[in-house]
This record gives sequence, structure tokens and C-alpha cells, in this order.
Amino acid sequence: MEKKPLESDLSGSPLPKGAVTKAKKIKRFLKHFAISIVFLLAFEIGLGYYLISTRWTLYVTNEQMAKFAVEMEQEAQPLPENFYRVYTTLYPRHLQASMTEQIFLNYFYRFIFRHSHFDSKPHCYCDMIYDIQRKENDELYDIPWDGRLQEIEYGFGIEKYSSSEKCFNYSMNKRIADLKHSLNPELYGNLIYTDVKDLSDDEVIELIMLLKNGYKFNRFKNSDTFNKVLEDGKKRLKKNHQSR
Repeated sequence: MEKKPLESDLSGSPLPKGAVTKAKKIKRFLKHFAISIVFLLAFEIGLGYYLISTRWTLYVTNEQMAKFAVEMEQEAQPLPENFYRVYTTLYPRHLQASMTEQIFLNYFYRFIFRHSHFDSKPHCYCDMIYDIQRKENDELYDIPWDGRLQEIEYGFGIEKYSSSEKCFNYSMNKRIADLKHSLNPELYGNLIYTDVKDLSDDEVIELIMLLKNGYKFNRFKNSDTFNKVLEDGKKRLKKNHQSR
């Protein structure tokens, strides 16, 4: 019967029996420690997600949130087909994204990997409803809501009684109306006075860019940046059309 070879150190010399036992104990401890860390991290993430996604119930009843959702949907008319087509080409992970996807595939991913491109990740527009609706709803405005995550917390509530697409429609309709009101008619007359459905693809791209950042993508103040984004958008639309 062959004898089991003794474990050795890095130099090849056999380790004493006591040292072998101690090394195994340390290895076992490190293994259990790593498992515990993973478990605790998963627990903390799960608990944090639960608290954020349900905290709205501390301020708003289910009946109130259902009413707020109905009021939102009454002003969430569908946008023209050309707007959806251009927007989803530029940002394919926004329209149908859920709040859960936004938390884990956007915020969490960007935090872990230090990724700075917000728009390339899922973005649920339900997180934008609170700031808009609060200005127009006295009942919601009068609800004291502490903390710094009201938009996200309210977004989870409104998503429960509506949908991410309704949130997108409501937010975009409001923001387009506000943008047209703020633009200079002498410079942006066509964007202001032309219905979105009658805009060209280039004009829709410009409209979306102005909604994102009215200063950064201003064709008159930052022409180089504007032209670069416009050309990139046109290339994406062309590629998307060719792939169909």
C-alpha cells in the first residue's frame, strides 16, 4: 500500500503534521469568511432595495397612489411614431425599463464599475413623475416627504399602479411642452410651431438633445458638440433602418 505523500512548503520540504492541520483550518476559515461576506452583502443589497421600493407607503396610501396614477395616465397620451422610433434608436433601454432594472442595471452597475454613461443603461421614467406631478397636484404637494430619494421612492409607487411606458409618455409630453415654451421663437421657430409628428428625423434628434441638456446641445452655442451628436444619431438611424 502506497503512503500518501506529505504536504510540503514552497521549498519542497515536508510540512510538520501540526502545520498541515493549521493550514487547513486557516483555509477553511477563509472559505467560510468569504461565503459570509457574500451572504451579508446580498442581504444588505436586498434589504436596501426593499426599503427603497416600499418606503413610499410611509407617506402615501395605496388609494392615493392609485389615484395619482390615474391622474398621470389621463395626461400620458402616446407620442407620435417618429418620436418613438428616433428615441428608441438613440436610447433602446429606456422606454420599457422598470425601476428595478434602473436600480440594479444602472445605478448599481455604474457604482461598481465607475461607469459614467447614464443614458446607455436602463432608465425608467417613473422616477421623473414626482417632481412634475407635485407641482400640479396640491394633495401630493402637501405631503411632507423627507429624505433625498423621493423621486425614486415615488417612482416605485407610481409604477405599481401604472407602467414605465405611461411614465415615459407623461414625462415627455410635459417636458416637450415646457421646452417649446422656453425656446427662442426666432431661433427654434420650426421646433416650437410644428407638431412633433411632422418633424424630420434630424429635428426630432435635436428636440431630444435639447430635452437632455438645453445648453450642452445648443446648436448656436455649442455647434461642434451638437453636430457630433446629430451625426451620430443619423448614423444610428440609418443602421437601424438597414438592419430591418
